[in-house]
Amino acid sequence: MKTILRVTNDYESTTAYDMYKEDLEQLIYGLNIHVENESKQMNNILPGAEKTRFPNDYNQAITIECRGYSQGDWDRYNIHYNQGNQEVAEKLAKELKNLFTHKHDYKVREFEVLETGHELQKDTHWIYINHIEFPEKLNVLEAIEGQGIEYDDIEFNIN
Repeated sequence: MKTILRVTNDYESTTAYDMYKEDLEQLIYGLNIHVENESKQMNNILPGAEKTRFPNDYNQAITIECRGYSQGDWDRYNIHYNQGNQEVAEKLAKELKNLFTHKHDYKVREFEVLETGHELQKDTHWIYINHIEFPEKLNVLEAIEGQGIEYDDIEFNIN
């Protein structure tokens, strides 16, 4: 008997996006930073950071252009901050640039396969990759191994 993993894209999951948003919220948690988006057609991904204080209360600002791959995937954010928060503001700017990209969810189904060819699905795992724009099989494999999932063979059906 051996364990086979079958990996597919999970287009229905929002885990990668949810984790991305949570990471942004954790980055600015408790800091005095004001984040506003200029596009009224898009929702601010950090709505709580838009209500902190008025933009004029800060002495520094960064403007970020967020672009995706289709014509409608764009937004512009202004981060207002004071000098002591510059490092966090720059890291936030870098992460916000990836607003429309870098989010990949995968479903990993785990099967027990007998020598006769019969198989039984034992488990399903979900993994996500946020830090690589176009992950390759090796990146997905590293994410699987990072989860501690044991297997004998692996089959990919990803784009």
